[in-house]
Amino acid sequence: MSAYKVLIVEDEKPAREIIRQMVMQEERLFEVVGVAQNGRQGLEVYEKLNPHFVITDITMPIMGGMELLTEINQMDTQPQTIILSCHQDFHFAQQAIRLGAASYLLKDDCLADEQLLIRTMKELLPSVENKQHMNDKQALLETALRTNQIDLDRSCFLDILRGKEDSWQQLLTADPDLATATYSLIYAELDRSSIRFPIEETEELKIWQFAGVNVLQELLGVYGWTKTIALDRGRFISFCRCIDLPEKMPAVLVKAFQTYLKMNVYVHLCAPLSIGSSTEWTYLKALCKENHLFFYEPLQRVAYPGAAVEPRYRDIPAEEVSYWSQVIQDVFMQMQFSSEQPAQWQRFLTAAQAERWEPEQIKQLYRKACQQSLKWIDNVPTDTPVNWELDEVLQKVASVQTLHQVQPTIEQAMRGLRDALQRSNPVSAAMAQLLNRLENELPEHVSLEGLAREMDYSPPHFSFLFKKMTGLPLTQYIRNLRMNKAKLLLLHTNLKTFEIAERIGIENYRHFNKLFKQQFGMSPTEYRRTMEQ
Repeated sequence: MSAYKVLIVEDEKPAREIIRQMVMQEERLFEVVGVAQNGRQGLEVYEKLNPHFVITDITMPIMGGMELLTEINQMDTQPQTIILSCHQDFHFAQQAIRLGAASYLLKDDCLADEQLLIRTMKELLPSVENKQHMNDKQALLETALRTNQIDLDRSCFLDILRGKEDSWQQLLTADPDLATATYSLIYAELDRSSIRFPIEETEELKIWQFAGVNVLQELLGVYGWTKTIALDRGRFISFCRCIDLPEKMPAVLVKAFQTYLKMNVYVHLCAPLSIGSSTEWTYLKALCKENHLFFYEPLQRVAYPGAAVEPRYRDIPAEEVSYWSQVIQDVFMQMQFSSEQPAQWQRFLTAAQAERWEPEQIKQLYRKACQQSLKWIDNVPTDTPVNWELDEVLQKVASVQTLHQVQPTIEQAMRGLRDALQRSNPVSAAMAQLLNRLENELPEHVSLEGLAREMDYSPPHFSFLFKKMTGLPLTQYIRNLRMNKAKLLLLHTNLKTFEIAERIGIENYRHFNKLFKQQFGMSPTEYRRTMEQ
């Protein structure tokens, strides 16, 4: 066990030093953590350091020892207090004991017997241990009661979602204005990437839920009566009897979680919300069932819609799925061998954000592209030091909560793979840099011989390496690249057909029309018209 903490309160400097030396005779057992010149300073130090022992004089300026004892008695923690005095008057000793002093010693006696103070402190150690044990026991009891209350509140709230109307009364019974109450609703969800333990560890999670409830109660309680319920998977819901919470309240809550719990949190604030009608139940039920509430906006402040939550997301158009899947797959290939941030990332993220595509479909795009881009790894030498666990990465992608978490999750793994492969396979690294250039600067004429010469390979060997990496012959790969870029331009620009043909490196727009129809079964004009319907 660490040494017991001791605070010395004495106005005379020589006396303070003598007392300190007496205590330090048993420095393994006792540690002087603070000294003060009067009772007021001593009280400030005590509140800050919470020592086990307080050794104090009686007569001091500003605040004396008896007043200090009176103030300490009003606090939750009680130290062992030893009075050192020059007064032999029984009245002082009687008053000190009445105020809770553990011992009353004369300074002259301590000077005559240098072991007297230490012996007295050692005799008081069982009382210190007993008080510490009682404090710990009380803290555990209070925590158990609070944890039990959290479980009861959660059960009650789930009953509300199941339609049991009387559960509102039970849950919010402490609100004096329940009958006419209007609330702000705060729905918060821990950022699982910032949690330092698996979310499945329920006992560990309970501790942090307890802390999260305290943070929300303390911050929101300033504005009105507040009730906070800890839900599953690190989620919380609070009802606050204030519909005019500050505009920056979501950001304030985020900062509080980061400061006190060292975790990030996403926040949804909705007001005003009246309690008791079926529309509120419908809204709450939809809110709590939504698995991707914060996918596009980590901080949300909305007015209560008064009805069921509208569909939040739309399906990715079928004609765009194959295009973006190939784009993401190409990006993965490039990232394995290039430290540059691919421009295609931002194109995809911008499109997803603008269209609010279904989060699960976006995750599926990433998972599929990741799996496809790694098929060629079977041909990498077996001694390559690749720290790559595909299943683990895919699980992480499945659990991300925001759009901008999907990319870094896979990107980190891909960059680790890139570093490993570059050390063992520089040929593949050079090939991927070539693919990156073709993606961003697609020229009109691309020849196998020209690229092979650029890479310093024979055409047959270059063709073999290219197909091994991409899974396609060069001509097919270039055609797919041109056609997929054409689809994107048809969907997202007003360029004419001949202008798009020029953009993708095909001078003869009639030839472009022919290639497009061969690949997609319709002409560019028909494709655009179909998409606009």
